[in-house]
Amino acid sequence: MVWNSNILELYCLKELVSQNSIDERLIRQYKAILSKYINGHYSLEQCKELVMKLDLSLNPLLLCLEILATDRDDVPVFTCKKEEKTYSKKRFVCTWSDYEDKRLVMAVHKYGTKDYELVAKYVGNNRTKSQCSQRWERTLNPCIDKSAWTEEEEEILVKAVEKYGTKAWTSIANCLQTRTDVQCRYHYKHVLNGNTPKALKLRNAKEQAKRAQYWNNDDEFFDLIDKVLVESRDFILPK
Repeated sequence: MVWNSNILELYCLKELVSQNSIDERLIRQYKAILSKYINGHYSLEQCKELVMKLDLSLNPLLLCLEILATDRDDVPVFTCKKEEKTYSKKRFVCTWSDYEDKRLVMAVHKYGTKDYELVAKYVGNNRTKSQCSQRWERTLNPCIDKSAWTEEEEEILVKAVEKYGTKAWTSIANCLQTRTDVQCRYHYKHVLNGNTPKALKLRNAKEQAKRAQYWNNDDEFFDLIDKVLVESRDFILPK
């Protein structure tokens, strides 16, 4: 998934953006205010005043304040309460805390997504680069599109699966850029390739397209007729 240099602003605004009733122009103005605050051009009070003039919630600004504040803290040491543990076959995994999420957002804001080992060191709590990568790419990244799939996206997904197969979901997700590997895998296996009405309709359309393409080739058509007539007296054209 493509990394955006304005990732902190986008992350803080994602809840506001999800409210489709808010004018896009106001969102852009809010984003500009956050950018000024992050870069130290405006004070917190100045930003609050500007946001109030937009008649929008202060929550994105306050969230931005909390995330930036984590940069002043020491790297956390590993702490995992019993109720935060989830068990797998091999080991327990400590669920991510709200504070860790904010540290991760701040780390990505500072270092980007090229070096997750550096990001993991910043997050602390013995988080590995793999854990940080998966948490960001599959959950926190505000560029993840969680809306309904479009027909264009589904076409790209199908072509990507034809190219990479059903094992390289990260490569497939990169073809869409705004969908995660998990989203791509689930949508392909359970929506496009399962037993849902949409999947059955899609498979039927594919079969008809292949059949039409095959029988449009006159040479192959008549060669097959000759072969069948030699082997059997019965020949039924496909519907």
